[in-house]
Amino acid sequence: MKSKYKSSAGQPSSLPAIFVAVAFLGTLVSVTADAQGLPVDTGSHFPVALWAIGAAVLGLVLVYGIAKNRRRTKSDAQLTERAAKNLYAKEDQAEHPNHPRDP
Repeated sequence: MKSKYKSSAGQPSSLPAIFVAVAFLGTLVSVTADAQGLPVDTGSHFPVALWAIGAAVLGLVLVYGIAKNRRRTKSDAQLTERAAKNLYAKEDQAEHPNHPRDP
């Protein structure tokens, strides 16, 4: 797609991108002069702190689990799969004792 904005070197100008970035950043700036009325007491900040701590703990647990899973070797993964299949077969045999086992 050809851009209608060209710099003097013939390269596409980043001028439209700059305008979009400035407009976006302008929406993030809060204007306190427009506030009306007295400040409102919204209650305790304790539940919000619990949410933040819970999210941080959950994030740390996810990072730990991903890091630990990446360190597994192929033989570890095969051993886990084999153990899980054996456990499932054992539970299936206990639930259905007269059902023939698959080879």
